[in-house]
Amino acid sequence: MLRPIVVATVGAFFWKQDVHYVDPSGTFDYNDSGTSLSYSAGAEFNFGGAGAKWGAHFDYQVFMDVGDENNSGHQYDRSFVSLGVDYRFGR
Repeated sequence: MLRPIVVATVGAFFWKQDVHYVDPSGTFDYNDSGTSLSYSAGAEFNFGGAGAKWGAHFDYQVFMDVGDENNSGHQYDRSFVSLGVDYRFGR
């Protein structure tokens, strides 16, 4: 039976973005960088019990307030979903 291990993270991350776009009023180039909050939640599964070498994980992560509304005019939360297979060495 697969028993999930619930995982969660909270932390800070550094971001950098380069914005370049052209519209009828002109060409715009902006470079932004900063530090923002990040958090995630997910689950891990071990195939074959606690000592298993193989497993899988699912994670949903949010990166908050990426961008500088005063500089580039854009500030958004970004989301990331991952699904993967794990192999643990040394068990």
